[in-house]
Amino acid sequence: MGPRALAGVVGVAAAALVATALSHGHLQSGWDWDTFWMAPMRVPFPFFTELLVFRRGWRVRLRWTCAGPTRCCREGCWYYLLR
Repeated sequence: MGPRALAGVVGVAAAALVATALSHGHLQSGWDWDTFWMAPMRVPFPFFTELLVFRRGWRVRLRWTCAGPTRCCREGCWYYLLR
């Protein structure tokens, strides 16, 4: 799949995600049988977006990193981001 087609898939996935969020009111569902239909709406956008970023060779630089796996597991990476 070429970059233009992949960008199109990302656009369609984003539109489906926004439509689902607007019609349902939130995206915090999809793990039980009643709202299982929402899980396939949440997965494609981040997956195909990351695939597009990887294939285009774009670099995403974060200002923070965790100090190591033991500190991240013990206190969580959000602790280091928010302090």
